[in-house]
Amino acid sequence: MAKKRKLRGRPPKKKLNIINIPGKRRPWTPTEDEVIKKLVQENGTQQWALIAEKLNKKNKSPIRSGKQCRERWHNHLDSKILKDPWSIDEEKLLFEKHIELGNKWADISKYLQGRTDNSIKNHFYSMLRRQYRKLNGFDANRQQLKEYDEILSIAILNTINKKIRSKKHVVAYNEKDPYLTESSDYDLKPLDDLIITGIGIDFPDHNPYILPEEVFMMHYDLV
Repeated sequence: MAKKRKLRGRPPKKKLNIINIPGKRRPWTPTEDEVIKKLVQENGTQQWALIAEKLNKKNKSPIRSGKQCRERWHNHLDSKILKDPWSIDEEKLLFEKHIELGNKWADISKYLQGRTDNSIKNHFYSMLRRQYRKLNGFDANRQQLKEYDEILSIAILNTINKKIRSKKHVVAYNEKDPYLTESSDYDLKPLDDLIITGIGIDFPDHNPYILPEEVFMMHYDLV
């Protein structure tokens, strides 16, 4: 009886089948975006399960869920979405409504036309982080932002209101076409950089409704 010959070296690699899991997040492709736009034109913005089914048949892989298609449309692809930089008036309204409504981003979005609840939430926390970093010299973690969001929100709103109160007539003259000259009562740039005087604050010792101006207010040199 012949002996079995032993194979040396590594065993041959087995080809693994990639299983697409519905709902698993993967980067969106431009092709998928175009297909969703066409499917929304054909089916409207209510039948997301149907849209996902048709999208998956066309692209085969990866598999998208109806929820993913809906979020992709409402947060990125809808032509009504406003993607311009935030104005000072929008930021003022954002923080006023947050103090009134809390973290109800969908409700706040009703007052900010063209801004999605996702973009509103991201901009809000971006400003909170910037304010906390200016006050303390280091970045806040999620728990710190959650704990001091009311204090930081009121501080930012006070800053915005002071900038609006410091009105000065600004004229941007267009030499090529005088009809394009822009005029406003104050600098309309958003709060890209919060200039804070003072060094850290021990938050628990402060009443959130009594905030020292020399710490929370900005000083602008309007031109």
